[in-house]
Amino acid sequence: MHSGCLLSRLLKQKYFPSTDVLNAVAGPRISFTWRSLLEAREVIIAGSRWHVGIGCRIRIWQDRWIPQPLSSRVIAAPNTLGEEAMVDAFVDANGSWNMDLLHIIFMVHGLEVILGITRVNDSPDQLRWHYEKHGRYSVKSAYCLIF
Repeated sequence: MHSGCLLSRLLKQKYFPSTDVLNAVAGPRISFTWRSLLEAREVIIAGSRWHVGIGCRIRIWQDRWIPQPLSSRVIAAPNTLGEEAMVDAFVDANGSWNMDLLHIIFMVHGLEVILGITRVNDSPDQLRWHYEKHGRYSVKSAYCLIF
């Protein structure tokens, strides 16, 4: 949802004031609009992937952020870093990928894919629609994903 529009602000204030739309839960007596959005959320999650900026909003083990076709999730065990670790844990003080840590956690294939990610150090992480060139959601591409 576009955070600046009136409907988005109203829904956030009423249904998920302390979290974001991806982590919101359905409470009792919700509106038809909110129920519909929650049901569509699974399609949005399945068709989106995080674009890495600073890396402070992307959970390493749960979120889809690696540009590979099957899952976009990390294929490694969360044994070195905690389960709630964020992607910024892989960034060193200079804003570059922390090669030592990446080598400890990932196999060669996963490491190559991650190193191919171009980070924008001073921009926020963005959730983008994977099935459109410019990363913007479209009903047409969502329909193709579902059917």
